[in-house]
Amino acid sequence: MKHLVLAAALTLIVPQAFASKARLDSLQGATFLKDTQTVFLNPAHMHSLGQYLTFEAGAQGTTGTKAEGGFLRNDGDVKYGAYLGHMSPFQNAYRASGYALGGTFLAQQNPVSLMYGKNDWGVVLDLSNSDKKSTSEKETTVGIRFGQQAEDSEYYVSLDLLGNAEAASNKMSTTVLGLGYEKASGAWYYNASLAYAMTKADVAPASESGSEALISLSAANRSLKTDRADIYYGAGLDIVSGKIASANRSILRLPLFLGLEHQTSSWLVTRVSVSQPLFISNAKDQISAATADTDTLANATRVAAGVGIKYQEFVIDGSVMAAANGNINGNQVLSQAALTYTF
Repeated sequence: MKHLVLAAALTLIVPQAFASKARLDSLQGATFLKDTQTVFLNPAHMHSLGQYLTFEAGAQGTTGTKAEGGFLRNDGDVKYGAYLGHMSPFQNAYRASGYALGGTFLAQQNPVSLMYGKNDWGVVLDLSNSDKKSTSEKETTVGIRFGQQAEDSEYYVSLDLLGNAEAASNKMSTTVLGLGYEKASGAWYYNASLAYAMTKADVAPASESGSEALISLSAANRSLKTDRADIYYGAGLDIVSGKIASANRSILRLPLFLGLEHQTSSWLVTRVSVSQPLFISNAKDQISAATADTDTLANATRVAAGVGIKYQEFVIDGSVMAAANGNINGNQVLSQAALTYTF
């Protein structure tokens, strides 16, 4: 028994300007954002956006920042669109580890997402399928996501209905159910979400099944917001609880965050944020670490920064510093870039 992966799920926990993965990464804890990426978490966010084409630069493969892109159009009170390349972080995390047995399974291949919404609701259908006969690998993924607006509140639900992968005689399947709620109340913005994953893996000669739950809560205050600067601060609570066979895993994380998005000029937007888990954050992992001890989380203070450059109907978003060491140089400026065209 090696390790059960849900730590990647912690990364799932995310005005009306168009955005990108670079913008979301630069504004840590800003769960109030509504943009081209958050539509995949809450499809109702499409009603806060106009028509757009968006392109995320990245690699062709499945590791690191991945290339993806798509469009959204309006037709009266109806919105529709399609998107190429967006992958489920849950499916990728479990398949990369072979769940608890250490096998390696095919990640999603060339996924397609179809988007449709009307009035105050939206739905996204995610599909991918691959059969590599030369390596005896297969994968099939079907997911559906629904969201609805209700005055100052929004609700969303997601279901990874099929998450099957095969590698020779080894097989695994993962089903994930997600629920979420967000609400604006004065200067505060609240977000609550629950994800529950059930996975089974058969890696000869062993077979294991288990489940894991993630609860995430956050509150962000925007009382310092001005016409040019959106200053926010707040805190969150992330709880992970999982079990496989007789081994358990639990994570308690209380992140604090502070961020700023500033309209520096008519053509430039500057973004920066800092986050850090509170010192009482801890993890007890009998699965990957094979220990019953509870440890406080290691140093995890993180500063992220980015810019958005506007020219007519175009917006270019990018990060401006290296994630690992904070360096700013020619290799980091406008890294993780995206281009969005509004019409």
